[in-house]
Amino acid sequence: MPAGLNLLGCIWRFSYPQDDSIGGAVPSGTMLYQEVAARISSQRPISALLAQGVESIALYSALVWPSSMDISENDQFEVTAPEISPYYGKKFIILGVQRTSTYANNSQGYLILTMRRNTEARSVQSIG
Repeated sequence: MPAGLNLLGCIWRFSYPQDDSIGGAVPSGTMLYQEVAARISSQRPISALLAQGVESIALYSALVWPSSMDISENDQFEVTAPEISPYYGKKFIILGVQRTSTYANNSQGYLILTMRRNTEARSVQSIG
């Protein structure tokens, strides 16, 4: 793991190939990458929106390595280690991806992700 990166995580891509029996979407997730080295930091709220009374979402930035990954908007990043991290087990929806100016196969390159917390419920309770 490169110096300065203190988390490990997985990158997921969700699609909605079918509907359930009552017309609701059934997401299907595919793990694209695992053991992704990262560092996450929270971003300051946009003060112009706060001054107008608009509720803003909590935004986060992440540096992830390696830069050769094919990550796109709406993929999700899940923190899997270490367990002492405040982000452990949390899932983030990727809003934007910026690439460094190095080549994708350069080991010094990394990606900068803009993310928001995923607070949607993914568990389904059966009624029986």
